[in-house]
Amino acid sequence: MAERAFQKPKAYDPTRAAAERPAVMPTNDRVQQMLDLGFDDAAGLHPEMEEKFSEMSHQLEESQREITQLRADLEEAKTSDTRTAQKLQSFQQVNRSQSTLIRGELQKTRRRLAHTQSVAQRLRDQAAWYQAQNAGLVLPEQLQGMPTEEDAADEHAELTQAHERWEKDVAKLAEDLQVPGAS
Repeated sequence: MAERAFQKPKAYDPTRAAAERPAVMPTNDRVQQMLDLGFDDAAGLHPEMEEKFSEMSHQLEESQREITQLRADLEEAKTSDTRTAQKLQSFQQVNRSQSTLIRGELQKTRRRLAHTQSVAQRLRDQAAWYQAQNAGLVLPEQLQGMPTEEDAADEHAELTQAHERWEKDVAKLAEDLQVPGAS
């Protein structure tokens, strides 16, 4: 009869398997496990694979360090963005407050101007009536003419200084928003 096409598998013999193992001792548990499972090349018979494995391990470690650094940079950027948003919000609040105050001052000034104009007109009318009643009456020299703008500005110097201080504060706040890293 002809030889069989299929043969019965060999039974596993641990003593024979140990004798067939390479003489090279495994360097770690993983290699030992691979040898136990029957991988003959696990004991370092392929040094180029060991080099490639080592190189890839180093690349993986470097990538993990880069990821850690990028996460730290991201957190720093988020913190900086939060600070910038808070500064912007603060600036907007100051701007709204100052705009409200300026509108109130403008309305008050317009009301005073209207009152002053009506008082001035009333005084002109009274002066014209007195002059019509007493034709020879003349005003003393200190009461003749009108005060100049400079005279009126000197009286309101304190208001001008307060306005200049406000403009400097707003300019400083705007500068703080433009300087990166300022807190």
